[in-house]
Amino acid sequence: SATAIGQGLFAARNVSAGEVILEELPLLIHVDDMAKHETCSHCFRMASGEKLVHMCAACGEVGFCSQACMDAAAESSHTTAECTALKHSLRETSEWTDEDRSLLRMLIKALLLRTQNPEGWA
Repeated sequence: SATAIGQGLFAARNVSAGEVILEELPLLIHVDDMAKHETCSHCFRMASGEKLVHMCAACGEVGFCSQACMDAAAESSHTTAECTALKHSLRETSEWTDEDRSLLRMLIKALLLRTQNPEGWA
């Protein structure tokens, strides 16, 4: 039973296959370190068999599929604060695993979200 294992989601009526029952924006989303050269850090589109054209020139840690995504990200998903934090935090991590670097990048995003958007964090 759900009470034995925690929270659950239960339908009060029959739900059709493919029917949307919940839409929610994610609190935090980011591209894994191993995919950062093939996945746009703004729209999350994967480059088809090639590397992304636009890597951030300042930090080198995030890539974009187009100049439009890069420009849009500067206002939302890859702000100057995040770029600066990534550039300084990941400098001395050459011996870290990709997973460690990815976790640090996600933590930086979470800390910035908490300080820059407390309503979204709550």
